Amino acid sequence: AAFSNLVLPIVYNFKPELIIIACGFDAAQGDLIGDCGLTPEMYYSMTRSLLEAQPKTPIVVALEGGYNIQLSAQCMEMVALALLDEPPEAKEEKIVLLGHLK
Repeated sequence: AAFSNLVLPIVYNFKPELIIIACGFDAAQGDLIGDCGLTPEMYYSMTRSLLEAQPKTPIVVALEGGYNIQLSAQCMEMVALALLDEPPEAKEEKIVLLGHLK
């Protein structure tokens, strides 16, 4: 709720020249310290929302935080897919395609 009610309205109204995301995955569900219940798909959705709010504004993602390496990797993969304008399902498709390369 804070993201859609606070962050997005600021982004829409402020019109930044650059967006820098301190992308901490300690809020992810299952993190050893933060565990605020965010799923990898939620990170995807928040990233897409920023891109849609300011489609021509460059975005920098700086990794910080997150104390479950496997979970952080899953979350970062979803952020990367969002930045590349790929659907979340692309993750499974790419794994299947790579499996055929063996």
